[in-house]
Amino acid sequence: PLPRDPELFIEHVLLYVMDEWSDDLRSGGHVLEERLADAGSSYPAYRLRLSGGTSLDLSFTGEYPERLDLQIARVLRDGQSVSDARTVTLALPLTMDANALLHTLVDG
Repeated sequence: PLPRDPELFIEHVLLYVMDEWSDDLRSGGHVLEERLADAGSSYPAYRLRLSGGTSLDLSFTGEYPERLDLQIARVLRDGQSVSDARTVTLALPLTMDANALLHTLVDG
């Protein structure tokens, strides 16, 4: 079962999963780094710098414990703005099983 406190889920599952995914991405020449979270969100946010030069902002959204989504948006050339036209949302399993969550991120 999921903990009642979303901070426990974030600390014990989500941050662990993102660290593991970061290691996998790094082996492919990509860089995943934590960035300032979106206003009003208790979830962490990240910037993914792909080896080819493209950057993506990754933002977790959703109402805990009902749903968890990952919004992925392409960062524009100015490095600050994101393209709403190039945004996708991926539904993630809300589970304490870190491997299931990591599998969804890696294999989509």
